[in-house]
Amino acid sequence: MHTTLDIPDDLLRHAETTAAERGTDLRQFVINALQREIGPSAPRPRRRLTTAPVHLASDAPLRTLSPTQIKAMDAAVEAESDLSKADALPR
Repeated sequence: MHTTLDIPDDLLRHAETTAAERGTDLRQFVINALQREIGPSAPRPRRRLTTAPVHLASDAPLRTLSPTQIKAMDAAVEAESDLSKADALPR
């Protein structure tokens, strides 16, 4: 793909000089820099939670539910949300 970038003159001269010193052309130098900056296309590693995302009172009803029960509740809420969205569509 061909594109045009507006790069400050001093930065461009520095990039051209650095590319020449490394024995490459400006195009490959920019490609390498972008690849280093953006990284591989693989997903980033997930960060482990160190604190609870939600704080529940010690007597909260959710504390007595199993993960399966909570997932079922989430699915029911999602289904209800989908129905309300469908009802809002013009007919």
